[in-house]
Amino acid sequence: MPPTPRPLTLALAASIALLPFARPVTAAGVDGPAAAAAGDAGASARYLIVLREPALAAYRGGDGRTPPPRIAGGTRRGRLDVNAGAARDYVAHLAGRQAAVVAGIERQLGRPVPPLARLQHALNGVVAELTPAEAAQVAARSDVARVEADETLPLNAEPGPGFIGADAIWNGSASGGLATQGEGIVIGLIDSGINWRSPSFAATGPVDGHVHVNPLGTGHYLGACGATAPNPDLGHCNDKLIGLYNFVDVASSAEDGIGHGTHTASTAGGNHRVVDSRGGTFAIAGIAPHANLVMFSCFNGSGCSSLAAVQAADQAVAGGLVDVLNFSVAGGTAPWSDAVSQAFLGATEAGLFVAAAAGNDGPDAQSVNHVEPWVTTTAASTLDHTTGFDFSLDLPGGAPANTQHLGVHPGQAPMQTTDIVGLPIVRSPSFDNLTGDGCSPFAAGTFTGALAVLRLRPATSACSSTQRKINAEAAGASGVLFVDAGTYIPVGATGAAWSMLLADWENVWAAIQASPGAATASIRFPLSMYPDTGDHIADFSGRGPNVAGQLGGQYLLKPDISAPGVAILAAVNGGADAVDFMDGTSMATPHIAGAAALLRAVRPDWTPMEIKSALATTAWTTGIVSQWGGPTTIWDRGTGRVDLATAARAGLLLDETGANFRAADPAQGGRLIELNLPSAVMGACGTDTCRFTRRLRNPLGVGMSWSVRLAGLSHASVTPDAFTLAPGATQDVTVSINPAAMPGAWTYAELRLSPDDSGVPDTHLPIAVKRNSGVPMLQLSSSALSATQAPDTVTPRTLTLSNGGTGAIHWSIDTASPGCARPAWAGYGPTSGTLLSGGSPRTLTVTIDTHNLVPGTQAATLCIASDDAAMPLAKVDLVLSVESVDDVFHDGFDGN
Repeated sequence: MPPTPRPLTLALAASIALLPFARPVTAAGVDGPAAAAAGDAGASARYLIVLREPALAAYRGGDGRTPPPRIAGGTRRGRLDVNAGAARDYVAHLAGRQAAVVAGIERQLGRPVPPLARLQHALNGVVAELTPAEAAQVAARSDVARVEADETLPLNAEPGPGFIGADAIWNGSASGGLATQGEGIVIGLIDSGINWRSPSFAATGPVDGHVHVNPLGTGHYLGACGATAPNPDLGHCNDKLIGLYNFVDVASSAEDGIGHGTHTASTAGGNHRVVDSRGGTFAIAGIAPHANLVMFSCFNGSGCSSLAAVQAADQAVAGGLVDVLNFSVAGGTAPWSDAVSQAFLGATEAGLFVAAAAGNDGPDAQSVNHVEPWVTTTAASTLDHTTGFDFSLDLPGGAPANTQHLGVHPGQAPMQTTDIVGLPIVRSPSFDNLTGDGCSPFAAGTFTGALAVLRLRPATSACSSTQRKINAEAAGASGVLFVDAGTYIPVGATGAAWSMLLADWENVWAAIQASPGAATASIRFPLSMYPDTGDHIADFSGRGPNVAGQLGGQYLLKPDISAPGVAILAAVNGGADAVDFMDGTSMATPHIAGAAALLRAVRPDWTPMEIKSALATTAWTTGIVSQWGGPTTIWDRGTGRVDLATAARAGLLLDETGANFRAADPAQGGRLIELNLPSAVMGACGTDTCRFTRRLRNPLGVGMSWSVRLAGLSHASVTPDAFTLAPGATQDVTVSINPAAMPGAWTYAELRLSPDDSGVPDTHLPIAVKRNSGVPMLQLSSSALSATQAPDTVTPRTLTLSNGGTGAIHWSIDTASPGCARPAWAGYGPTSGTLLSGGSPRTLTVTIDTHNLVPGTQAATLCIASDDAAMPLAKVDLVLSVESVDDVFHDGFDGN
């Protein structure tokens, strides 16, 4: 089994594991565990009520009002101007509409429903306490898009700036002489809070003396640091850390109790520092160390509250200052129906770049989180160095130089605090067992008083390093050294446990075999830096492709990109000077957030999606391997590892709009391949779907000629194969593929565009294509429908059926299977049909007749049998609330 992803301090192990989640739908538009699990109909919980009118970020006019303008100049050029009169007018309009809807809900429920929060900027909605039964009633209103219960989303939990090229922007060499470390840029983080005492967030940099400038003006701060109560963090902000929010409890501080948010914040934008860790001295800095920071705490004691995350995204837009959002938290597997994902779409439309974690459930395929196309989803890879203790071999006649001063990476705390010398070395008798060395007990006395050397291949391991260490210690070992090829093993065992590179061990073992005397080892304190082979994708990093059902049978490239996320040293909680190492895609994501902040600083006219494309199409692709040295695909690494030295010089950019993202919803017939993304993925390539076009813009101040080539696909063509582009102009490039020449498995290729100027990097777009497999797949627009109707009324409701696969689907209504009987109050039509691949969807009408029904709630299940082998019997929950004549009548289904 693979190693368990973990931080490098045991206290945080439970708090940073990222787990995927699915939101069960139990009534039309009612999502979340509170809806599914609350057996007591009277038990209330916090719900987000999303209204149908667009939020400010998505509003484009059309009802007589003026759309909000964009900022014309400066570092926030192109951003939504939330302070403009038109923006204020529309927000006031939404506030009025929200008040009216809440009043209607109060009449409907017969009790006061005080809003706990009102959102108008990234998402249009209110947060309120409801019971599950009340939530189902509210979801049936025609002015409500959906109702979503609060969920707890698990958190995903060194000097990496130089490794990803940030220093090339710091010194201006990659940005035309414009040197910046993020001055004037604001990074927002939605996380567990922050250790505001840390020098990483001081107003004056402790190493370079940089004096941060507060965009609000000195002494003016946001949220809980502000002058208006409740302000539990009054006095905790400064000219760098300009705002703190706690959306779980506004009366409580955003102080970080677990260290996760502090670590991500200091990785993205922490000050330059020199720190001590386990006796070693290290220089650390965030990717954008001169940026300002705002922390939005969503931590509820066990993870991140989904409703708090939505409020945070809305506030980030409303404040008008945040440029980049970092979300090192789970989720994003239902982009068009999940409130957090939709809030991130609103933030993107307002001009904010959003980075999110790919998750820590690798190396299994289809384990990636955050499949939203508007979010930059980040995989975790290794740096080109590691931290370790100094290992030297001691032999009576002297040991070879290649056995001296080798790095050994420590396991978990408690770690050594002094030198260990004169430890005999004994290689395990089952060392050649790559899978199970040490998983079974050793003979008594095998390692008495010695350093046991065990083979551990995490990718195929039969047991944990902890179990192996227990068995070795039971046989007398004083410590255990784990060895394997590739990169250093992230050992989970505590105490006297280390890992060594196989190549180093082979040198040590050869010297031991050649020497007639007893061999001993010295492992010396303190911790130091040792070279390692970088660009190994961590085993724990979430992998693509996305689960087909998440996106209606379609695919996107996820993760988008990789960044360092193994053994990252940064600030944590536990005192002003506390620092520690952590692993996780949580640690990789703030590298991308910081990278976006630097690009925003040097390229203020680039949109969030253009920044994403610059990072993706210039990413480093050479030599990226698995954690143990094996090959990788784009499902492991995305477009490659971020390289800011080339991203800042990107010569072609791709952009996309919020309107197109919304129209691409697969449940509504949208086609993801038509989005203008810096990659192309087609999972069922047929004669009518095996073509895609990408539109590229020249952001340079000069014209440029480009040659275009397609690698990795036979029987494919690209048009044009060359073009010249004037400054600011765009060019469409189309790839056409003949599926007959392709296998049924994924084929990987690359569209590469090369400029006639060697100072401008190539632009590369990865491609993944799979031939039409002939497998049909039934798709429904919703897995639940609900309605609220008056007695003695007849109203039609609709459900959309479509074929997301290939080959024809024959379907029919099943009323004979258990639990599938048609209720007397519902009629179905048509009762059977055929859906062709690529054909038009079919509308199934459910006619609701409340004659002869008394007020109350009715429930039934609509069953649809089909040729879809993966889902031969699809079920749709039907929930009907019959009101009394005196109740306010609300019509309409919500199929979200």
